[in-house]
Amino acid sequence: MTPDKFDTFLNPGDRDNFTLRVNLVGLPTSFVPLDIVFLLDATGSMRNVIETMRGNAVAIVQQMR
Repeated sequence: MTPDKFDTFLNPGDRDNFTLRVNLVGLPTSFVPLDIVFLLDATGSMRNVIETMRGNAVAIVQQMR
């Protein structure tokens, strides 16, 4: 998995993006339990997008199943 670590410092209003790559080539196919955490900013500044974020999280979980 690359990068194995991602550090950033954000000031209010800042954004940052990163790409996480997982190479599964050559590994046996199997279903392995996996914990996934969705961290949502539920402060007042996110009021306008919180429902969209929740819907996107549900859609991601459904696609992963």
